[in-house]
Amino acid sequence: MVKESRRKEIIELADAMQFRPNPGARYIRKGMNPTLVVVIPNEEEVFFSEFYSRFLAGVLHAVAETDWEVRITTLRPQGDSFVEALRPLSLDCSGVIYAGTPLNSDEIE
Repeated sequence: MVKESRRKEIIELADAMQFRPNPGARYIRKGMNPTLVVVIPNEEEVFFSEFYSRFLAGVLHAVAETDWEVRITTLRPQGDSFVEALRPLSLDCSGVIYAGTPLNSDEIE
């Protein structure tokens, strides 16, 4: 523990230096990154689809009052493995919503 007088000195110095905590460091400390990745089909008509527009609006509305960030991306399959194609998209987030075409068990494994 830090003595109260020392704590006050540190806070005053941080204020004088205009220190602001780094959100990335906080996420590392907490062990999570409040980022949600939404994967949609890589097809032009998705952007004109009532379903996808309502779906994405719902996701954005759900996180509007939170600290969460939403990334919307498409998936470009690489080789035969869906998991391998999805892995780079999921590295820097806490959750992935896959809103593409249904997958069979062979595509997932």
